[in-house]
Amino acid sequence: MKVIRTLNGNSGCNILLCKNDHSYFVRKLCMDSTYESRFFKQIHKLINFSDFLKKENHKSRICVPEILDVGRDIEGYIYYDMQYVNGLLFNKYINRMPVGDVVATFSIILDFVSLEMKNEIMFDIIDLDKIVKNKLSQLNQNIDINTEHCTDVLLTKTISHGDLTFENILIENETNKIFLIDPMDCYLDNALDDVSKLCTEIFAFWSNRNSGTKINPGIYLALRNAMMNNSEFQKYNNLLKCLVLIDLLRTVPYLHKKGSIELANTIHKIVEMDNLWLN
Repeated sequence: MKVIRTLNGNSGCNILLCKNDHSYFVRKLCMDSTYESRFFKQIHKLINFSDFLKKENHKSRICVPEILDVGRDIEGYIYYDMQYVNGLLFNKYINRMPVGDVVATFSIILDFVSLEMKNEIMFDIIDLDKIVKNKLSQLNQNIDINTEHCTDVLLTKTISHGDLTFENILIENETNKIFLIDPMDCYLDNALDDVSKLCTEIFAFWSNRNSGTKINPGIYLALRNAMMNNSEFQKYNNLLKCLVLIDLLRTVPYLHKKGSIELANTIHKIVEMDNLWLN
C-alpha cells in the first residue's frame, strides 16, 4: 500500500488517499483510543446504509462508499478502507453547477431522507423531552428556547445519517451519483436529525464557514423552497425549529469572531420564527 496524500476532513481522524497494485482507496485511521467506540459506530452506520439501500432496491443516485476492509495497522490503530470517490462536495457543487441541477440533486437527497423517516429500525419510542432538555443543558448557552410544543411528538428510531451536512455529501464527477459520507452517531436516532442538519445549511450556511466562498443567496433560497415542498418536514415544524437551534448552538465553539456574530443573528432570527418554512 502506498499513501498518496492526506485528504481534508473534520472528523478528528486521519483520512488518507492510498493506492495498492490495482486501484485507489481511502483509509480512515483512528489514532485516538477514546474515539474508537464512535469509530466502530460509524462503520456500523455505513454498513446499515448499504444494507438499507440494497433492501429498498434504491434506484436513485444515492450511494454510500463501499467498505473494503477493517483492521488495525502495525501500530495498533483501528482503520477502515473504503471505495475512493472522485467528486465534488455539495458545498462546492452548488457554486459550480446550474441552479436547476443543484435543486434537482437536492430534491433527490430530500426524497431519500423522507424514505429514511418511514423506515423504523426498531419500535423504540424516543424520549424527546428528556433528550432535548439534556442537550440544551449540556450546551449551556444563554438563550431561551421554548421546548413546550416541540417534544409532544411520538418518534421511533429510524435509519439516519447523523451528520448530513453539505460537507458530507459527495457528487461523483463521472456518474453524478450522490455519495453520503462520514455518518455519525448522534443524540437523536431519527431521520429528523438529518433534516435538521440540512436546515443548518439552508439558514446558516454552515459548510461555507471557512471556505471564503461568496454565498449566492438565490441558490439557498431555491434549496429552502425545495424543503418547503416536502409535506413530511412541515408536520414537524416546532420540533425541527428546536433541533435546528440545538445544532446551531453546537457550532459556536468552532467559529471565529465574525462567524459567531453572524450565527448569533441567525439564531435570534429563528427564535422569532413561528414557522421555519414561511418566514
